[in-house]
Amino acid sequence: MKRGVICWCVLLAMVSLLLGHRGGPDDYGYIFMDDEEGVEYNWINTTGATSVGLFDDDGDATITLPFPFTYYGETYTELNVSTNGFFAVMPIEVDAYTNAPMPTSDDPNGTIALYWNDGEVVEGESDILIKTVGTEPERKFVVTFLNHKIPLYTSESYLTYQMIIEEVTEGDNPIVFQYQDVECDPLEDYADDSYGRSATVGIEDATGNVGLTYLYDDSLLTSGRAVKFFVAPTVGHNVLVSEIELPVILLLDVPFDVGVKVSNIGENDEVDIPLYLEVYNPEDELIAERDTTISSLLADSSVVLNFAFDGFCLLYTSPSPRDLSTSRMPSSA
Repeated sequence: MKRGVICWCVLLAMVSLLLGHRGGPDDYGYIFMDDEEGVEYNWINTTGATSVGLFDDDGDATITLPFPFTYYGETYTELNVSTNGFFAVMPIEVDAYTNAPMPTSDDPNGTIALYWNDGEVVEGESDILIKTVGTEPERKFVVTFLNHKIPLYTSESYLTYQMIIEEVTEGDNPIVFQYQDVECDPLEDYADDSYGRSATVGIEDATGNVGLTYLYDDSLLTSGRAVKFFVAPTVGHNVLVSEIELPVILLLDVPFDVGVKVSNIGENDEVDIPLYLEVYNPEDELIAERDTTISSLLADSSVVLNFAFDGFCLLYTSPSPRDLSTSRMPSSA
């Protein structure tokens, strides 16, 4: 029995209130964390970088990697890049200018969505630049979208961000996204698309069946944000809230259920795990709470618990899961 393993989740009756900047694990074991959870933002400049030479609308190119890239357990030597702000380990055979939450079984698959949106790389104004820094076995491969035009045709906004693949000697390579400028021109018709409002940030495996969404059509990014995707190291005791399932629409005073997925990604079976669910209103006042105990949870397994609510005086549509949930990973003590 592991004493002190506690799962906690918070549900908020408010859109775009940012709590908890971590998510996962997915079924493979990837999690994400951002700079508010300790990931360092350290922009890598483009001095000495090489242009991919891709200037197009809905175009793509293949990049040769400087070191093997292991992603969802498969190792790759090349990576495909799209002018729509994403990468893929599988061939890009469709234009894919319409972003989607991750994972999605629709093409393209094996997507690494840095800032998936309808975009364009304009010669003389924009570029996709590649650069390798550091020394073996701790190199970093950097791909920078410099002045990426978003959204196409209707705005003169140019955003800048980069993906970093970190070299490792074993296991899956960590991936870091960094965002230098994600604010659209406020004078343009699509200024509301700033900070990821019309984009997807996330990852998925080559089948499109396993993955994680950091954001989908929501303004969660800031200039100076860093997001890291990596496989969580296995420890003896590691139980966490990995997902919260909500209805697509919450209406005034209409009863609804909340599904809380609890995952044991540790090496040991666990027993008597307390779970707490709290609901807060926009004024950060506690308006409802639930608690229960999970009698047992085997290593490398998950369970979904459902909590019924009578409804609240709030209106909520089309959530991003991160707006509404946070998981607190317990210590391994």
